[in-house]
Amino acid sequence: LNNPESDAACNVESATQQIFYDTGPAAFAGTCFNSDGVKCNVDKLKNNPFNTVENIKRPVLELEKSLNDKCSWCCSKSIALKELYTEYTCPSTTTQPPSTCEGLPTSTCGFDACIKATGKDVAEATIKLKDSVQEASKKIIKELEKPDNTDVANTIHYSLPCTSYDETGTNDKCHYNVKLSDVLDIGPKPSGGGPKFVTDLALNSEKPSDYVFWRFKSGSKDWATWDPKNDAELSFKASSTIVNVEAWTACGQIASIEIVIKLYLHRSLTCDKFTDMWTPLVTKVYGEDTYCNVPDSDFSLFNLNYDYDEVIPPVVGQELERLKGTYKQVKCDIRVRESTAAEYSVNPAILVGETNENKINKNFAVELVHDPHTAPKSVFRVECTFSRDSYNNGNNGNNGNNGNNGNNGNNGNDGNNGNNGNNGNDGNNGNDGNNGNNGNNGYGPVTPDSENYITCFHSFTITDCDKPRIEPGVEEEDVCAYDCADKEKPGAYEACGGTIVSSKGDKTFVKKPAQETCCDDCDPDLNCVAFGSTEIKRCEVPSAYPYYSRLSAAEQTVFASGKTTAMALLAASAMVAVVALVVVKRRTSRPQETDDAYYPLLE
Repeated sequence: LNNPESDAACNVESATQQIFYDTGPAAFAGTCFNSDGVKCNVDKLKNNPFNTVENIKRPVLELEKSLNDKCSWCCSKSIALKELYTEYTCPSTTTQPPSTCEGLPTSTCGFDACIKATGKDVAEATIKLKDSVQEASKKIIKELEKPDNTDVANTIHYSLPCTSYDETGTNDKCHYNVKLSDVLDIGPKPSGGGPKFVTDLALNSEKPSDYVFWRFKSGSKDWATWDPKNDAELSFKASSTIVNVEAWTACGQIASIEIVIKLYLHRSLTCDKFTDMWTPLVTKVYGEDTYCNVPDSDFSLFNLNYDYDEVIPPVVGQELERLKGTYKQVKCDIRVRESTAAEYSVNPAILVGETNENKINKNFAVELVHDPHTAPKSVFRVECTFSRDSYNNGNNGNNGNNGNNGNNGNNGNDGNNGNNGNNGNDGNNGNDGNNGNNGNNGYGPVTPDSENYITCFHSFTITDCDKPRIEPGVEEEDVCAYDCADKEKPGAYEACGGTIVSSKGDKTFVKKPAQETCCDDCDPDLNCVAFGSTEIKRCEVPSAYPYYSRLSAAEQTVFASGKTTAMALLAASAMVAVVALVVVKRRTSRPQETDDAYYPLLE
């Protein structure tokens, strides 16, 4: 009676919804979180978070929060129960009071619900180094003799066929150029098949890769987008570079990896120990860098004790992180000339043929130049080229040697490292002070592949240290050396076996006689016997010549003692009486030999 409109409801209702990537809530009518809303939100997940440069470069935490906030699906509804109310007054007036909508403050209800998603609620991905890459790294670890537990799961260990980094240059050989897609497995689908959806909704018939986006950062460079199916090569030039790779959805990050790319150089080949490989087995002339002949013989004796490890310097400091490479081969040439002749006036001969032996112990005899006369001084130059294969991340390639080991027929010297006619020594042995180490060793020329081979050289000067000797009761025609002069077979005290180096004209010869025979014009016959403990042999007079044998033994004792003074030689010679001046050794023809016999007396 007093509230005729009380059955008219005037409830106050509100409904808003905000789906993914909306900037704010909007009014709507319908059911919250229905299937249509799901489809709408999934469509929004195709938004690439890296569609702006700002987002590409954003720090991880900042970008994660921003994307998480955008992936909110919120629905809000509320109702306040109210009815129309008309005030009743007594006595009734002619004017009806206005009706108002009234309700109790407690007669309200509502809800505000949100579904929030992160990247991992949408899809999942894994990123790891490929097994093949890890296995290759293990080989490098082994080559470097690093601990077996050295990380290979997150570190790529890669070798360069170089001895120095090329961080600012364009020498690709000294860079590691690789696509990230070639070293990374992207899962969790088998065999790097890529990401997958977390749920099994029907709409997931779409490709998960359409909802996953990538970025990477290499070293100090800015973040950049990455497409695993269509990426470009990256060039790594520094010793160590950190690379970050991340997978994101529109709602946040789902996977990341930080890998370190470590590049290893090869140790530099060196000639520092080259001279030490050559040991004279004869006496050195006092006060000179010159070596004597074997007493009574026309040759000098040397030993090559080669060890490849001497060409590779020992590991110290940074060298601990360098590779040794794989030894390939060595080849040594020798050339013998008169000291006054030009350095390259005589062609070389092979002393050690190409071999992959990493240790060589070899004695060899070098004859003094005797064409046409015995030279006061002879110079022989030894030149060796050492080569290796770079250790290329576990693969032993040839790294640009093109099969010639860097020799190019001239052992890499280009004719510019000679003695310039100064007897080959004077303390520098063929370097002119600008091409060697400590003034006595040389290097071959620098070429694009020179880090894998090196040519070293050294020169020795030899001279005849024997003085004219007086023999008792011996006529010149009775001397064996006279009888065998100008004969093909070696005469008394000449080399007859082992490795023998000689020269004639513009050629050097290295021979190892198959038949170790001596001149047979002597009486008694000469014997080809070993000299000392070496494999070198020489023709010696049998013991039927006791005086000569005694003198020879005494003189060898003098030479072995390291004393080459005139008084020492005279003391040895005093063992026999003075009767006749004769020649004890000459290889040239008789007319030449007669003149040649006296030059020592005139010096």
